Amino acid sequence: MKVTFSVIIPSYNSAAFIAEGVESVLAQTCTDFELIVVDDGSSDNIAEVLAPYSDQLTFVQQSNAGSAAARNHGIRLAKGACIAFLDADDLWMPDKLERQLVCFANHPEAGMVYGPHLRVEKDGIERPSRREALPSGQIFAELFFKNWVATSSVVLTRETVETVGVFDESLRRAQDHDLWLRVAHAYPCYALDWPVVKFRARDGSASTDREPLHACVIRIIEKAYENYKDAPPVVTEPMYRTKMADQHVKMARSLLRRGEPKQARRMAATALKYRPLSAAALSGYLKTFLGSTHE
Repeated sequence: MKVTFSVIIPSYNSAAFIAEGVESVLAQTCTDFELIVVDDGSSDNIAEVLAPYSDQLTFVQQSNAGSAAARNHGIRLAKGACIAFLDADDLWMPDKLERQLVCFANHPEAGMVYGPHLRVEKDGIERPSRREALPSGQIFAELFFKNWVATSSVVLTRETVETVGVFDESLRRAQDHDLWLRVAHAYPCYALDWPVVKFRARDGSASTDREPLHACVIRIIEKAYENYKDAPPVVTEPMYRTKMADQHVKMARSLLRRGEPKQARRMAATALKYRPLSAAALSGYLKTFLGSTHE
């Protein structure tokens, strides 16, 4: 039976909090969806936690292969006209899918609809992700420099996935940025004006593991430049050099905070090769000699 939305939740040792995420999906005002949970080789009791929902979702398990592989597994099982993603530790607002369905109706050319999120701090305080409105329309050039798209806010059309492909499983971090760039290069993307997701900050989550993240982002920049340097909207050489320099400066700062000044110096020196006149790159290089971590 076809449905409008296929909701995919990848899970890895998330038994302690995934039930709340599942409940936030089941509480949607739009009920035309299927829910697929893909467990990525967890060692916890997630099967037991999800047992009460057995008639409301599809639960599959795989050997540990990473969140990209888990989401792709869910995509292969999906029957919906649209694909929605929810991380196991995030929560949806009750009208998320309904509002996104309206947005697709108003913008049938859209390949992706997404929205702002609230960050829930450890003390329970909720903070908006950003104050200004999120971009809509042709967002590729802006998205190249910064990924502001929260995975748990995203809905893609099936046509979009069939056109641009799925998550790159060779990337262990930032796979979402890579896919969103491919989507934004091929389709207009539209943002809602109100938060649709609550993102919970946790120690040890993949999004806070900075050095591996930076390394993967560098790969994504190189991939985007190679794919789109001649295909409008293009990634120009100045765009490529600016982003590469910025990313190496970030890696240098992370290494310096970790007490590795020599490695940080090499990263900062690489940033200077991409942008010799960059104040940030030069400052980052000098700080590796001074031992400063201030930005």
